[in-house]
Amino acid sequence: MKPPVKLRWSTLCWAVLSIAFLVGPQPRAVTFAQATMPVGGLEDELQVVVIANNGAPDGTMTRAALQKIFLGKSTKWSNGKTVRFVNLKSGRVHGEFTKKYTGKTASQYRNYWRKRVFTGKGRMPKTFTSERKLLEYVARTPGAVGYVSKKTAEDPKIVNDPKTGKARVKIIRSKE
Repeated sequence: MKPPVKLRWSTLCWAVLSIAFLVGPQPRAVTFAQATMPVGGLEDELQVVVIANNGAPDGTMTRAALQKIFLGKSTKWSNGKTVRFVNLKSGRVHGEFTKKYTGKTASQYRNYWRKRVFTGKGRMPKTFTSERKLLEYVARTPGAVGYVSKKTAEDPKIVNDPKTGKARVKIIRSKE
């Protein structure tokens, strides 16, 4: 009679991982609505705009300049005053913004700032849970800049001051 085969723990783990890799994820069912949705779907409808306090000197900025601001590499406006940039905490608008203006996914952007904080090179940006709160902060804070959906930026009930009827923030146009 042969003695029993002794397996090492590491050999067993590699065998299990290899089988799991070969089998791969199981396909999931696709509903009729998913199968018939046009390419692009609702994602193309969302547009993000950068807004700034009315006192901000710049009305048009390059995408590279906006990227430097939101990555904390540029801290002054063209007139030398301090930039105070703010973010949404999460959501489609935040994801679209980080992708378009910072070149990072939302999780990469969050990790980028965690690393800067950990290494002492920066502080976490102020975040808001809603576009309305972000817009109100930008409207009342000199040097503030943030982003909202185009729909929010064009809503006069949100953007305009109820007393004067004038816009409380301005839209920063991005030039390539």
